[in-house]
Amino acid sequence: MDAAYVFRVAVRLDPPDAAVDPDRFGTTMEIPANSAPTGRTSTR
Repeated sequence: MDAAYVFRVAVRLDPPDAAVDPDRFGTTMEIPANSAPTGRTSTR
């Protein structure tokens, strides 16, 4: 088994005056732990 950083996001849309299809979707990002950047990378 290889270590990894995994980030999952699920989004649900429920507008009050509209129909949305699909109303749910998601995505997953996976970065192998041995190739993840080290240190601070944010520009904020």
